[in-house]
Amino acid sequence: MAISPPHEPTRLIVFCQPEEPDPQREACLGVLIERCDQHRYSHLLLPPLYHIAESSKLWKQLAEPLANAVVLCWLHPRPASWLLQRHGIVAEEQSILNLNGFSDVESAWQTITHMAQDGHRGRAGDRHGDKDAASAPPAIKLSARGVKPRWYPVIDGSRCVQCQHCLQFCLFGVYELDAEGKVQVRNPDQCKPGCPACSRVCPHSAIMFPLYEKDDAIAGAPGQFVVRDAAARRMFYTRTQQPCTACGRKAERKSATPRPGDRLCPECGRALSSSPPAKDSASAADRPAFDDLDILVDQLDRAMQRRR
Repeated sequence: MAISPPHEPTRLIVFCQPEEPDPQREACLGVLIERCDQHRYSHLLLPPLYHIAESSKLWKQLAEPLANAVVLCWLHPRPASWLLQRHGIVAEEQSILNLNGFSDVESAWQTITHMAQDGHRGRAGDRHGDKDAASAPPAIKLSARGVKPRWYPVIDGSRCVQCQHCLQFCLFGVYELDAEGKVQVRNPDQCKPGCPACSRVCPHSAIMFPLYEKDDAIAGAPGQFVVRDAAARRMFYTRTQQPCTACGRKAERKSATPRPGDRLCPECGRALSSSPPAKDSASAADRPAFDDLDILVDQLDRAMQRRR
């Protein structure tokens, strides 16, 4: 049996609709919101966090309410936190819950109430923690109408070292430098839907695509970070035509995938020789191979070359 939380002031509880329509997720939200109503917990329901338009006035309206709120969304906490910071909203990663991580509504509810009550007691002197602030949600008019699906990268500012790999690699002009010379996701809606290539070539796993389902590290899952393999490094040097920092060579536009027995550059992953395969060499299946994403990037590269 669920334990009913006491009727006491709490931090604001913010629910975000799922990024994709899903009856089970929507039913889960409905139950949690009903619980909040029953226990007089102050709460808000937002459109899908990741899909809110850049120009939406909602970002400015949320700056103060989210400063000490429990945010429940359908994204991993790390990308959700940096997504909010991208819009000037400081929300601690520890205050963000991924509702996908709960096996049932009861476990989610117990965690939510625990965080809300602990947060209130821990911030007794905070202006967001007093009785008046917790008794009613902020006066924000919300609507999910006009919210369209989006696909774009989110940069983890704690890991980005401004190497500009993403800026040099991206075909679509998503990244630009700001006035201080720092890389920013300036044109997010120019990103190719479904393409996470820049995340794969980032040397420090600073780029996340929260909705990418094939790789938890690219999606920003807790404790998981993308490790550049030989295929990703080779893709970067082929795309940018920059000389490799290790072997000094530039990639050929139609460079072949290394064969078994080839001596490889440890940085760019390209073959340094075409020596016969050694008896104990790894098979082709053991070596990184181009996947559908690499083929797509090659095709886009060739299309861009024809336009020039």
